[in-house]
Amino acid sequence: MMRREFVATVYVVHNNKVLLVFHKKLKKWLPPGGHIDDNELPDETAVREVKEETGIDIELVGEKQHKMSDIVEPLRTPEVVQVEDIEHDNEVHQHIDLFYLAVPKTHKICMSDESLDLRWFSLEDMEKEKVPKNIKYTARLMIEKVKTIN
Repeated sequence: MMRREFVATVYVVHNNKVLLVFHKKLKKWLPPGGHIDDNELPDETAVREVKEETGIDIELVGEKQHKMSDIVEPLRTPEVVQVEDIEHDNEVHQHIDLFYLAVPKTHKICMSDESLDLRWFSLEDMEKEKVPKNIKYTARLMIEKVKTIN
């Protein structure tokens, strides 16, 4: 049976731009994100990973279910949920990836040791830097979604 891991990916949108990091190991532009730790909620992972990788604080946006009782705490509904094959060290496993949409609370970005570069991208900038097609596609959706919220 193939190993599966849960991860959270965050599209942080500001002024029609998306914050991307140039991943050190994968050598490509990606939105911040990472593995959901034991005893951590996906919402918490999203906020933590963005802070660790970019230095900014974010607010997750989008749908959140109503609280149905005192013992139920609704979580933010991801914008996208997908399964993707990941090859690492000649082994294939899968990521169950929860994509969140966020806006920044703070704007001063700083690079972590996991990244080689970090910056805000317009859709046009993504074309120039050869950002992966799936990232550009999702970024366009997220930028449009933020416009409907504001």
